Amino acid sequence: MSFVFKPEKSSLKKGSEISGKVIAIIDGDTYDVLIHDNKTIRIRMEGIDAPERGMPFFRKSKDYLAKLSETEFVDHMKSNHPPLKL
Repeated sequence: MSFVFKPEKSSLKKGSEISGKVIAIIDGDTYDVLIHDNKTIRIRMEGIDAPERGMPFFRKSKDYLAKLSETEFVDHMKSNHPPLKL
């Protein structure tokens, strides 16, 4: 799988590419990836607005992302877009 992402609290430059293994699903648009040197990066997928904990369909969206990423190694490219202001 490949995703465009916005890593939370990351020093990666825009356009950087990383690969890793999905190790935890946080919600329907956020997950943790284990990369080189046993470092973990939290990934938030760009352009997806999944329900947060406590919202309707939270569990369904989280389970769906988990199913998509079972035993998956993923490739990521950091977004070149500024964060959206809602």
